[in-house]
Amino acid sequence: MNTLEGQPFSLSTVSGDRDAMLQYYLSHGFDQARVEVKQQIRKDDPSRTDISFQVTAGEQVFVDRVLVSGVKNTRQNLVDSSCS
Repeated sequence: MNTLEGQPFSLSTVSGDRDAMLQYYLSHGFDQARVEVKQQIRKDDPSRTDISFQVTAGEQVFVDRVLVSGVKNTRQNLVDSSCS
């Protein structure tokens, strides 16, 4: 996380953190993951902004089988060794 308390607000930093969180979930099998950013200006100090990230992971998906077809120009044993 690059968004830290006490730092000046930066939309690009917040967006980068959101993208990094989403990428983490997507690369771990959560294909319906969502990350929402909420920004709220503080009433007691309008020069400060509260940021929150709401993560909805959804169901994790796993690969069951991989089917390979169309092997014409590659040796079958090379394909078999890379799939195991």
